[in-house]
Amino acid sequence: MHRQLLAFATTLLATGCGTYAPHLQSFPPTPDGNVDLAYNIIASIKCELSVAVGRTLGTKFKSASESDGSPLIYPDWLRDWVVSISVTLDATEDSKASPSAAWSPNPIFNLAGGFSGQTKATRKYTQNITYKIDELEEFFASYHLYTNFSADDTVVSESCKNDHSSNKKRGSILITTDLKFYDAIESYVRTAMGDLAGKTAKKSEAFKHEISFETIMNANINPRWTFSDGTINGTQSLFSVGRTKKHQLLAVFGPTKDGELVPSARDLLIASRIASSLNE
Repeated sequence: MHRQLLAFATTLLATGCGTYAPHLQSFPPTPDGNVDLAYNIIASIKCELSVAVGRTLGTKFKSASESDGSPLIYPDWLRDWVVSISVTLDATEDSKASPSAAWSPNPIFNLAGGFSGQTKATRKYTQNITYKIDELEEFFASYHLYTNFSADDTVVSESCKNDHSSNKKRGSILITTDLKFYDAIESYVRTAMGDLAGKTAKKSEAFKHEISFETIMNANINPRWTFSDGTINGTQSLFSVGRTKKHQLLAVFGPTKDGELVPSARDLLIASRIASSLNE
């Protein structure tokens, strides 16, 4: 029986999670989902960025350099900026088998033992892409969103997101949720223009917007066999599986000089990517 138990546990480990490269998609995956997922995420992010940029550039803000009662002005300086996007998709799957047995042939002797084995597989995909703010504004206009745009509208338009989300339900939360780009950009611009701070912040400074979603799923089975002189797998789980999915987004906004990020923005980008890697 002990050999059968060992063979059973070995079979579970050999066929369970952690013995193949995990799917990046949510469960259940589709055959082409891993190929489409990164494309759908980037397309959705570009769309939401374009909406946020278009709304911000189409809004007038109070400038601290102007006296009270002066006309509000558009943040035209933002068109000279870029945004560097880093998307990281991380999936980890594992399986663990922990059979045990206890033998009590008489009242004065008891023998217990067991073993455990675990397999684990991790898959990670990272993609970096940079957009010019003025190009995002043009992309926003190309979808004719200006005609339906309302300054009071706080809902991100779905008109271009839907073009790249056929796999939406089985894809990533980075596609299905509002990533709050407009809140981040509008907050910085309003502060830089002096509407909240009371003084104009340096428009050469950079800022970042970071979001991380993590999903953890676990399952186990714990069958128990009881005999007159002992038990098999009396207390602990015989077999367990787990899956952890983490999707991260890092966006660094900054001005450029000669087509490159200014030093402060470049330093923030590098530091943010290093910190993101260390925290995984």
